[in-house]
Amino acid sequence: MQHTEWKTGIEQAMESENVREMLDGLREAERDITVKMAEITHLRELMTRVTQVFGGGGGHGGYKDRMAETVAAISDLETEIVRDIDRETVLMQHLRMRIEHVPEHRERSVLQMRYLAHKDWGEIAEVMDMRMEALMKMHRRAVHALEETEAAA
Repeated sequence: MQHTEWKTGIEQAMESENVREMLDGLREAERDITVKMAEITHLRELMTRVTQVFGGGGGHGGYKDRMAETVAAISDLETEIVRDIDRETVLMQHLRMRIEHVPEHRERSVLQMRYLAHKDWGEIAEVMDMRMEALMKMHRRAVHALEETEAAA
């Protein structure tokens, strides 16, 4: 079995020369962070329930060991999230600068709402007062314009 290294959305986006891959990587990074935050919430809830059942006092070594492992897991995930958020912030600043060079205002707006404000297609269509089909065409033109601005740089 061949081992291939799994990369986070942020790593894919930062390494990508391709605009579309970078945009997809940025959206994947958001999902990665959301999943980690949900995992932290779940671990904290479990810890709270266990503490309520067994009490926060002395107890036996097994309980304390498990609590220490859970606290360490939460701390590790929080560290990962902070690192991911820092990397995503750098990527978003880079993307923001590139989007600013897209000449057409409405195309720029679509890119900003989708990739910087993380709006879904329905929200963007409503704000732009466009049908979904027209929005998708505009998005394709906007991504093409973004690619052109990169090629010109």
